[in-house]
Amino acid sequence: MLKSGKFAVLALIGAVSLPGQNLARAADTDTEHLFGFTEGSDIGEKGEKEGEFGVFGRLSKRGGSYAAFTQSAELKMTLTDNFRVAPGVYFTQHSINNVTGIRSYSGAGVEGFSFEMKYRVLDREKAPFGLTFALIPSWSRIDDVTGARANSFSTGFLVSADKELIDNKLYGALNVTYDPGVSKTPGLPNWQRSSEMGVSTALSFRLAARFFIGAEVRYARAYDGLFLNRATGHGLFLGPTFYARLSEKVWIAGVWNFQVAGKAFNTPGRLDLENFHRHEARLRLGISF
Repeated sequence: MLKSGKFAVLALIGAVSLPGQNLARAADTDTEHLFGFTEGSDIGEKGEKEGEFGVFGRLSKRGGSYAAFTQSAELKMTLTDNFRVAPGVYFTQHSINNVTGIRSYSGAGVEGFSFEMKYRVLDREKAPFGLTFALIPSWSRIDDVTGARANSFSTGFLVSADKELIDNKLYGALNVTYDPGVSKTPGLPNWQRSSEMGVSTALSFRLAARFFIGAEVRYARAYDGLFLNRATGHGLFLGPTFYARLSEKVWIAGVWNFQVAGKAFNTPGRLDLENFHRHEARLRLGISF
């Protein structure tokens, strides 16, 4: 297995750095997905359309076994030089057994929909750094943690900044996120209100003409209430990333984060496995047309 895995990695690097493919200039490098969960400021060229397909996996809670996977499909349309929209649909699958505080459950279904809007304030090719704001309203019919039926509305806010640190070689990014939302379980009278604040940073290094590797650090803090009213826990994550442009129109990117520190308030244990997970990973594929 080790030999075959090593061969697959070498084959991928070789495929994205074939002879005759010159090193892409910075203007030809789309930074949006270079950094894992952290996003770059690029939004594509005016008139560009892209289909993006992803799998987001969350593994390990406290006790028992826990696995949740969300499959996503988005259509990204850059309407102007600085504005892009992206409607998306999500499917989810859960496998939960004997996890503390969560009923055992196994099932899958359509989770919900989102509509992302991004506005680029600073173009990194013309300014000292790139800066983009995003607004992401969404609705879901399945609780992403428990897999139970729920009626949920949220609006994510994202500020993403990035910069080319070493000409055509090393890129860095910084994100700040704020995610308030409300949720109601069928049969219960009250709506639950919560919010989450996060900061992340990442580096991505060009290892070959079209292949990047990197590392990411994320800090997230969960709250009761829509406006960061009462903190319920926090977690620190880190992990590796990769990005490969397979052709002029196709790319693939992946990230794996693991929680290295954290605390769920009023709950024993050194990590926050109430609000977050031990492992979080994402694999994405993009196709331009």
